[in-house]
Amino acid sequence: TKAKKYVDKPGGFTVAFPGKPKQDEQDLDTAAGKSVLHINAVEKDENAFMVMWNDFGVAVEEDKLDDVLDGAVKGVSKKGKIVSKKNTKFGPDEIPSRTVVMDTKEGLRFRILIIMRDARLYQVMVAGPDEFGDSDKAKEFIKSFEFVKIVKED
Repeated sequence: TKAKKYVDKPGGFTVAFPGKPKQDEQDLDTAAGKSVLHINAVEKDENAFMVMWNDFGVAVEEDKLDDVLDGAVKGVSKKGKIVSKKNTKFGPDEIPSRTVVMDTKEGLRFRILIIMRDARLYQVMVAGPDEFGDSDKAKEFIKSFEFVKIVKED
């Protein structure tokens, strides 16, 4: 099946999921306090496609961005072994981000893009057997992630 553009208005993003995502929420305790993790996920064959986001309540100051992004990488790394981590810039505004590849004991490879924008942390990820984690399909999903301008209606 062809991936379809999905718009998450509350999250302020669009991404090409290979099916209709299931939505879920989890309460989070972060260094910045309590938050809600919003999860959009599609499982297809043995693979998972996800976008998760949570709000910090206040915008992260520029000089603290690296700490927040590295903290998010550290949080993710509890679930497996980091194979590679790159400091990256996302989108036309070159927002600081991290690109992580991680392997789990269960034999899954995760490819994760972590972006901090204003007061919101985004994690765009795919997971599946090694060959999928390195596939064009996995990379295309992550590349399809974009921020959208949400127009508030009166």
